[in-house]
Amino acid sequence: MPLNIKNSEVERLVEELTRLTKETKTEAIRKALQERKVRLLTGGLITDRSARAKNYLERKVWPLIPPELRRKGISKRERESVFTHRHSRRLKSG
Repeated sequence: MPLNIKNSEVERLVEELTRLTKETKTEAIRKALQERKVRLLTGGLITDRSARAKNYLERKVWPLIPPELRRKGISKRERESVFTHRHSRRLKSG
């Protein structure tokens, strides 16, 4: 069912949020509602570590990633490069 908002403050907030996050209006509103629901259900405290980590990534890290790179995933070559780099550092320090 379509949602039609006729409130200038809400429209302004959505515009600010989409400008900051580079998300669509729908995605920004969905995430805001989802985050509020979690806060209400947990009394404002996010106790699950994975939820806290995801919350941090969504608020602080992902907005810094250019939109064209979001949800791109990582290639097999990139994964192997990270593993090789980590493995070679362990060998040098050990």
